Amino acid sequence: MPIAEVAQRLRSFGCPRLTISGGEPLDQAEALRALLTEIRPSFSDVLLYTGYRMEKIRKRWEWVLTLVDAVVDSPFQLGLETHALHKGSANQRFFLLNPALKALYLPWTSAKKDKKLQVVWRPEGVYIIGIPYQRDSLAIFSSHDPSPESPTM
Repeated sequence: MPIAEVAQRLRSFGCPRLTISGGEPLDQAEALRALLTEIRPSFSDVLLYTGYRMEKIRKRWEWVLTLVDAVVDSPFQLGLETHALHKGSANQRFFLLNPALKALYLPWTSAKKDKKLQVVWRPEGVYIIGIPYQRDSLAIFSSHDPSPESPTM
């Protein structure tokens, strides 16, 4: 799909904030750069989730840090459960790059998961928005029984 079409689809949601997550966005660095350059003026806040650590991002893709407002880094690791709303696993770290958004991000980065997800139906498909607990994610996407009697991961 051409970058312009992706950008138009993102704008069609009418949301001022954008989260970009995996696959791995930085494994498609040039396409990511083109997309961010195209859409950046349309969004007041862009958050990037990446499996790469910030130290590597600064060395290899410094440019991305000028096009996003915040980063959650490090790979998702099954078994490192976290109660933090903004993380999939406990090893992930949050970096605020735009200090003007501190008041917006502070409550979010200190919030705990509440077992709520947002589901959006669009003509092109269904979107599940949010980060579930790992065990709940297994239940959503498989026939796994998340009851307390189930064996842990």
